[in-house]
Order: sequence, then structure tokens, then C-alpha cells
Amino acid sequence: MTESSRTGATRSTFRKWSTRAVVWLSVNDRWAHVLLFAVFAALVLTGTTTSNLTQDYLQQTTGGRDGILAGNAQEIRWDEYLGGTPTFLSIMSTNGLPSFPPLAEQAGLAMRYSEGGPVGALVFFDGTILRLAGIIPDAILFSLHWWLPTILFLACMPIWFRQLGFNSRLGWLAGLLIAASPAVAWWSLQPVNVMGFTLAGCVALLAGYRRIAAGRIWRALPFGIVAAILLAGIPSAYLLWSLLLGVPLLIVSALRILLDREARPRIRWGYLVGVGLLTVVLMIGMLADVRDGLVAMGNTLYPGDRRLPSAPTIFEMLFGAPSALAVDRGELTSFGGMTNKSELAASWTVAFVMVALLVTGALVRLVKREWRLWLPVGVLLGWGLVWLAWASLAFGDASARLPIFSQMPSQRAAQVVGIIGVLVLCLMLSRIRTSTARAAGIAVVVAAIGLYAGSLLQRFIIPDMSTAAVWIAGILSGAAAFLMVRWGDKVWAIAIVALLAAGSTATVNPITVGLGGYRDSDPARYFAAAADDVRAAGEVWASDFRAMDAIMLANGLPSLSGPQPSGPRAEQWERLDPSGAAEEAWNRGGSRIRIVWTEEPGVEVEATNYNVITITANPCSLRESYPELTTVMSRDELPQGCLVERDVIQWKDTPVHVYEFDDAE
Repeated sequence: MTESSRTGATRSTFRKWSTRAVVWLSVNDRWAHVLLFAVFAALVLTGTTTSNLTQDYLQQTTGGRDGILAGNAQEIRWDEYLGGTPTFLSIMSTNGLPSFPPLAEQAGLAMRYSEGGPVGALVFFDGTILRLAGIIPDAILFSLHWWLPTILFLACMPIWFRQLGFNSRLGWLAGLLIAASPAVAWWSLQPVNVMGFTLAGCVALLAGYRRIAAGRIWRALPFGIVAAILLAGIPSAYLLWSLLLGVPLLIVSALRILLDREARPRIRWGYLVGVGLLTVVLMIGMLADVRDGLVAMGNTLYPGDRRLPSAPTIFEMLFGAPSALAVDRGELTSFGGMTNKSELAASWTVAFVMVALLVTGALVRLVKREWRLWLPVGVLLGWGLVWLAWASLAFGDASARLPIFSQMPSQRAAQVVGIIGVLVLCLMLSRIRTSTARAAGIAVVVAAIGLYAGSLLQRFIIPDMSTAAVWIAGILSGAAAFLMVRWGDKVWAIAIVALLAAGSTATVNPITVGLGGYRDSDPARYFAAAADDVRAAGEVWASDFRAMDAIMLANGLPSLSGPQPSGPRAEQWERLDPSGAAEEAWNRGGSRIRIVWTEEPGVEVEATNYNVITITANPCSLRESYPELTTVMSRDELPQGCLVERDVIQWKDTPVHVYEFDDAE
């Protein structure tokens, strides 16, 4: 063979394989999945997240921006950077349970980690992988844990749409819109986190059914098992949003199987019942694993005993998502009971209005022809409308006695119900074709709603919001609606709409690399060096400084001060409050335990905020009530004679004094 013939053969082989690659990538837009995984691989391998752990008072130096690539950390998201983030880092440090305060019960259900049982470790596999610390670098492992539900959510949404019989490109549009919504950005990805694993479970469920229907039983088995593992975790994380957002995905998927005519009813029901039974068994095992935290949460005064009637949500909060960028940049007033900007964050509730404008005429014809396809969509819409009604209408004081609803504050429902609206809208857009004139009419309505909501935000809640920002947000929301309705299945239109949506929350969270002061600081190194010995001896420390509390937790050092996410350990609190007079203060979840040192003898417990439990104590008195307390820290020098200063840790411009108890005293 001559040199020229060999070159020609090489080129021919290259063209053949490149053609095959192009064809493979083009099928069902596989190229989009490849791009998605490449982006997330880059984020994970560089240890990049949107965590607020780079908050100013968690920086080693005053005014420091270590680890921040762009943006600014939000102080209001303390339940993430003082709660969830150090909890996950604590699991990595202990290779077991997080080192919560001994006053607080474990929170495996709320934080998705096993409290010791094998079933919990399987169902909460995302928490279990944190124990790979030491094998995988901490920053990479934390980033993987941070992004895993989002990866599953975005990757599975177009597949789910296709499995239901709809255009997968509209699934990409739905996933990107939801992921970019203000509720997701301001609440540290929580809505997507509660949906990601459930959606992946639904995709596995439907994939297994397709194989069962084709007679490939053994090939269906692993899909059914994976589906059961993923779906068993539905009642976890933020339980209220898990119910509102996760359960309808499962209902729609189950209906799709039951209404399918490719398999006999016995096969359809048999498959669903089989996977369902395995799911229930795993769920029972998982709940048994996290029983202590679950019982503690259920017995709390807040949120366990919380029962609230419906309370109509103000219009500007319900439909103000397009103005999220201006809200982030403005100063908040206290109008309408809004105490922080995250309370204003909602999803695209206007999607329900777009659905209402679309269903006239076209949907009736489609439903008559393809009712089996549209019935699950109708159920999903009905689910969304029920929760939209709870979020926006008054049902009187008697509604406080309604099961489930009364435990879901109307405002919390309002923040995420738009996600259901987006799903319904995108499912409809994949089958309903509209004219340019009709799309323009819908766009005008959407723009008008956005303008009115933005104007109300400027008038009552964010008075320094510019008028230009109000108009720009309204007009761009109308433009996005026009593109969705007219060309929602086009890649270029999806990209533009996704960019417009992402732009509304572009400044909400920082882009963070690494773990900041939780690993790379003098206190972190000091606590990490002491943590193993302190845990082994059954000892506990305490501080009056929440940055130290969080860094101790992140490095596996037990402290009396820190988060109480699920609920209290009542027998431990009774050591500080023997009479039970302060139970109303400490019997709560979703809280943080704060310590204030005083020279006055005694220990007092009070709730200084709905989610802050304050222990005001003389260190010597606290030691008498809690003999396991061996070390205390303070930003100020403590004069008590029972203390001996052992070290001084520098933090910013402030020395943190480390004291041990003088047993001779």
C-alpha cells in the first residue's frame, strides 16, 4: 500500500467515525447532555459552587474575598452557610455523623444522610458519598454533593418529557427555566434539590416499564430497583416542598404507565405494584434509620405543631419574579411582612396565566384525540391550581385544621408553585402550535403582569428600584413569553429564554471556589487538630461567636453552640432547664443555638428570634450543669476564676480567647 493510499484510508476512517459521532450526538439532542455533563464536570473538578460559605464574617481577613470568583455572598442564607454546608463538611471530617451540639438531635431526614442504618445509607447515597473524604479532595467532594441533584434534574427533565410522549426540547426549556428561577437562586437550590432525585426516580421507573412492556424483564429489573431507591427518598430534605414538587412527578409518571396500551393491564399494574412495594419497604427502612430526628421534629413547637390558615400572598410577590435582579440590588422595606429578600423570591407563577391563555380552543381538540396523553398533564395542572389557590385565596380560620395544607405556609407554597406551572406550560407548548399574532397577545399580557408586579414592588417594598428596571423586567418577560410560545422547540429560542431567566438572578449568589475558612484558616486547623481527641473523650466545647460555631461543626468538633435543624434532645436541654420553664424557647427545629457569656451566675434560655435559641450563661454555671464542657471561647477576655486561658486564635482583627476549666478551682 502506497503512502497516499494509507493517508486516504485514514481520512476515510476519520470521516466515517466523525459522521457516526455527529449522528449519535444529534439523536434526541444528545449533544446537549454531553455539554451539560462537561460543564458540571468542570465545576466539580475545580471545586466550584454557589455556596455562600465565603460570607464576610467567615473570611479569615477583614474585607477578604478569598475563594470568590464573582458576586457576593448573601448574609440572609445563614441556614445554608451556617447549617447545611458545615453539616456536610462535618460528615466528611468525622467519616460518620455530623458533630451537632449534644443538645440537638440528628437531622438525617432533613439533610439526607444516614444516621447509622444500611437502608438510610442506600437511599441517601448522596450523603453517603461524603464519607469518601480522604480519598477524594474535600473541595471536589463538596462540589459533587452540591451539584448532584441539579445535574440529575437538568439531565432527566428532557428524558421525562420524551417518556411522557412530549417534545424533549421543551423539557430542556422547562428545566432551565426552573433552575434559573428566583426561588431556586435565593433558597440555595432547595426546590431543584427536592425534585432532582424524584425526577431521576421517575425516569428510571418509566425506563423500566418500557423494557417490561417489550418483554425484557431482566433488563427492567435494575431500572425498577434504582427507581425504588430514588423514590424512597421523597419524604426528605424540606418536607413541605418535597410534597408539593416531588409527589406530582410520581403521580404523573404512574398515570403514564397505567394509561399505556402497549402492555396488558396485568403487566402495568404488576410492574407498578412491584416497584411500589420495594419503594415502601425502603422508605420504611429509611424512616426507621432517621427515627430519632423525625420524632424530635414532630414533637417540636416549631415547626412540628405549626398550624396556619391560608393567607393570600401579595400580588407583587406572586408575580414579581421578572424583577428579581432589581430586588437584589435594592433596599428592602418591611411592608407586607417581608423581613428579607428571600421571602420575596418566587418562581414563574405567570406560567399559569400563559396556560389559561393557551388552553382555549386548541387543548379541547387535542384532548378529544389524545386523552390518554393529556390526562396526566391535566392532573398536574389540577395539583398546581390547588396549591395556587392555597397561596393566593383566603379560606378562613377553619383552614388551619386542614391536614397537610395547614403546615404549608401560603407564602412557602407561593414561592414554588410556579414550578408546576412551568412544567404544565412546557408540556402544552410541545403539542400546541400558535400563530405569531396569538403569541404576541400572550406576550403583551405577560409583560403587563410583570410591569404591574414590578411597579408594586417599587411602590411598597423596594422604593429605590429604578423605574427603568421595572420596565425592562416587564418587557423582557413579555419577550421571553413570545419566544416560548412561538418557537419554544428551537434551540436558539431556548438559549435566549434561559439566558434572560438566568439574568434575573445573576447577582444573587457568588461563584465560589474551594471551602474558604472552613478548611483554610487558623481556627479550622486548630479545631481539626483537636476534634478526634475531643470526640473520643466525649467532651464538648462552646463559643459566643457563630463563625467559630460553624467552623467547629465543619471540622467535626462537638460544641454546645451551633445548629439545631430537626429538633432538640429534650433530656439534654433539661440539664440546662430542669423546670422546663424555657421549653417554648428550646423545643424547636430549624434553629441555631447561640451562647452569650455573662458574669452573673446561672443559665438562662430564651428564644430571641423565631429561629435563634439563646443561652445566656456564666461559663462556670454552664460547666456545673454540663460537666462535659471542657473548653470555651470568647471574643472578649473572660474574668471568671474557673477559667484558665490556654490559647489565642486570630480571626480577622479580633483575637479569640480559648479557655479551659481550672479543675482545681
